[in-house]
Amino acid sequence: MGQSAGALLGRHWLASSLTLVTAAVVLLVRTLPALPGDQWLILTVQGWRTPALDTAALAITLVGWWPVSGALVALLAGRLFLGGRRRDALMAGFIPVAVAAGYALKLVVHRPRPEYLIIGPAHSGLSFPSLHALFATLLGGVVVILAQELLPQRWLRRTVQGLAVLMAVGVGASRVYLGAHWPSDVLGGSLLGVLAVLGLKWLRGRLHRGNKHGGGLETDSVT
Repeated sequence: MGQSAGALLGRHWLASSLTLVTAAVVLLVRTLPALPGDQWLILTVQGWRTPALDTAALAITLVGWWPVSGALVALLAGRLFLGGRRRDALMAGFIPVAVAAGYALKLVVHRPRPEYLIIGPAHSGLSFPSLHALFATLLGGVVVILAQELLPQRWLRRTVQGLAVLMAVGVGASRVYLGAHWPSDVLGGSLLGVLAVLGLKWLRGRLHRGNKHGGGLETDSVT
């Protein structure tokens, strides 16, 4: 009982802290055209430019391109649903809703994109938060949660989780490398993604508890 209360308190503290940090970043970005270190970091990263990094950045950034991201969500949610993991499928299916909320924040913050694009199609529209980073963090976070619960082999679980985290970090880094976003855009998208993952996990838990009392979305256990 004490452990459950402590874990709950820890989750609340984490969510509250992340919310405060994210709000601070949003307020700073709303006030300043670029945060301290934004320009230096984007130029430093682009200083490492090589043909191989160009290819890698263009490849991994496709994860956040909407036709690819939509297909990935549909495949994940569909596989979970067909496997009887309906609450998990719902959690995955809500990823586009969180991304849409990020787009709404773009309109509120109204931050122009940096003028450092080095390769790839020219980007129009607004910059903060990076929806690529938001989506990649959401997808990676959901995969980390599912792997923890569904993969019994420790080595396989850690491998899948590690690859999910690398994917999320790689997508965010690619946006800075390509010059499509300020580093603070990627930071904001990643923070929002983590908050959204926590929210989706909480929603799934609420559905599980409600299912116990009032009938069922599914019968498999959720931790």
